Amino acid sequence: MKAVEKYFEKYKIRYFLEFPEDKICPICNTNEKDYCVLIGIDGTGDGSIEEGQPVHLHCLINRNLRYNREVGVIYYKQTIKRT
Repeated sequence: MKAVEKYFEKYKIRYFLEFPEDKICPICNTNEKDYCVLIGIDGTGDGSIEEGQPVHLHCLINRNLRYNREVGVIYYKQTIKRT
């Protein structure tokens, strides 16, 4: 993970070594201890400061994230296993 830390430092991205115990990642629905970043929450800012939702770094990279060009939104596409 040293390469990830160097990348974050290079681009001045704030990150945390452990996920907060009292929060749940909106992508995987766990609070597994791992690197995380904060994603801004719509409607919580005052122009300079806003609330952030912690999200696991591995969820942002490894999960089924999709981009909708028409709407301009990145979202998580949940797949349902049928039996």
